[in-house]
Amino acid sequence: MSLVEIMILEDAGSISFVENVLRSENIVFRVAGDDHSPGRRPRLLVAKDDLEHAYNLLIEIGFEKRVYSKPRLGLQ
Repeated sequence: MSLVEIMILEDAGSISFVENVLRSENIVFRVAGDDHSPGRRPRLLVAKDDLEHAYNLLIEIGFEKRVYSKPRLGLQ
């Protein structure tokens, strides 16, 4: 299964919130780079098949300023 990076997560609170919302919608995702290294922020990766649904959901819950743009994600 192919994963696509969709946004940078800012803090532990946003990571937990986003994980819970995506899990409740049965979206396949993974948080990458959550190794607490200085200067490295965790990234949200979503399965290609769930990309449009995840994108719309993140916009709906108020992450429109953090989620990557539709053209960058390859969405129409």
